[in-house]
Amino acid sequence: MTDENKAISVNRWRLVLGGMSDKSLSFTGDKAEIITFQDMEKLLDYLYSRAQGDDVRNENSRQGGQGGSVLNAAEWITKVRTLFPKQTADVLERQALERFNMT
Repeated sequence: MTDENKAISVNRWRLVLGGMSDKSLSFTGDKAEIITFQDMEKLLDYLYSRAQGDDVRNENSRQGGQGGSVLNAAEWITKVRTLFPKQTADVLERQALERFNMT
């Protein structure tokens, strides 16, 4: 296995494990690749945090601060279609609609 293939495998596993694994497993690659994987992780977290009972649409949870902006459904779908292959985007969209009633 080449170093490039190892890096891709590590990054994919990191996406599967989620942001909580950041301290033990960081994304690898050049700066642009790392930013892309971080963006992908945010999209996955936006969707799958609902499985844990977190509703990111809850108006009462909105807060100000210096962190990144919170996604909305329209931005989420646009970014999913941009960052993921079509087949993966289709699966994520179906999950969003059927499993989490995201409209």
